[in-house]
Amino acid sequence: MFKYDDVIPVAETLAACLTPVCEQVSIAGSLRRKKPQVGDMEIVARPILREVKDMFNVVVDYIPKGLDEVLCALVRANVLLPGDKNGPRYKQFEVQIPHRGRIKLDLFLVLPPAQWGVIVMQRTGAAEFSKCLVTQRNKGGLLPPHLHVEDGAIWEGDKMIETPAEEDVFKICGLKWMEPEFRMGWVRL
Repeated sequence: MFKYDDVIPVAETLAACLTPVCEQVSIAGSLRRKKPQVGDMEIVARPILREVKDMFNVVVDYIPKGLDEVLCALVRANVLLPGDKNGPRYKQFEVQIPHRGRIKLDLFLVLPPAQWGVIVMQRTGAAEFSKCLVTQRNKGGLLPPHLHVEDGAIWEGDKMIETPAEEDVFKICGLKWMEPEFRMGWVRL
């Protein structure tokens, strides 16, 4: 475990490094909840995307524009040490905390169809709280039963519900906004 005060400056520096190639960046997890002791670092980023089109000019995919270059530069500078995971939506690194040791960094990328509000809420936690917000009411959570969460987005049938902010997820679940540091566990309904 690491002290919040030792880790937050490093997380803020990394978030600032990602900002030029992202539309949104947020520190998440126990750091965002301002826990005095943290076991890892989580950052959620919505990269600036470049469309990939097929020969008929139809968008078939999106690729982060410039993100890999920034991450590679941070690895070359020994700021980030590659971890076990390097997928398109989730990457893992290790980061040196000055005079304290290495901490795991989980980088979550919000790529379509995922929505910022859902992903940043889930990654901020606490885990039980987040689970409750993405679980349908008839299954013990707070999400209306006609909705479901899939691929980082809330859906009504095959129609995605836009959640550009965390507050949107709270509204959908019938809750008032709750600051991250007050999101502990959750009592089941």
